[in-house]
Amino acid sequence: MKRLIPVLLLTVLSVQAAARPFTTKQMRNDTIRINAMEVELIEEKAEPAMEKKEVKEEKKVIRLGEDKLFFDFDDSRVKPEYYGELREAVKVIKSSSMRVSITGHTDSKGSAEYNEKLSLRRAEAVKIKLLEFGLNENDIAGVRGLGESDPIAPNTRPDGKDNPEGRAMNRRIELELVK
Repeated sequence: MKRLIPVLLLTVLSVQAAARPFTTKQMRNDTIRINAMEVELIEEKAEPAMEKKEVKEEKKVIRLGEDKLFFDFDDSRVKPEYYGELREAVKVIKSSSMRVSITGHTDSKGSAEYNEKLSLRRAEAVKIKLLEFGLNENDIAGVRGLGESDPIAPNTRPDGKDNPEGRAMNRRIELELVK
């Protein structure tokens, strides 16, 4: 019995130590939730043809909550809280005559090369979930990672200090319906 107590104590302490990285305060602070979905019709002008006729191309953007699907810092796992939104996106994509393009983004922490790979892993993770929720491979026009190159919020404050809220908004996925 005396030998069993130290073994149990060591087991409990090692489990607690292993679990700590997954429940950090930083991860909780960087989590943003999605609340709504809408599809927005955007008209863009295509390049004029040889005959100088103006051609308008139809483009639809799937808006997830506040326009994006967000990730924790240095993570490419799709959070279960977004599964409902992704299921709705599958319905919208299937009901349209268009295909979806999936683009991943990161904040500015880390090297540009690392961030490009991370953003691509995020886009691939969303693709896998969309396929899991019933989308066909043929409905996916492409998957790409833009890294930190297209921020929607400043990664730093005007005084040069870190901007965690802005960085959290930049760790996102965008879905766009294209012909």
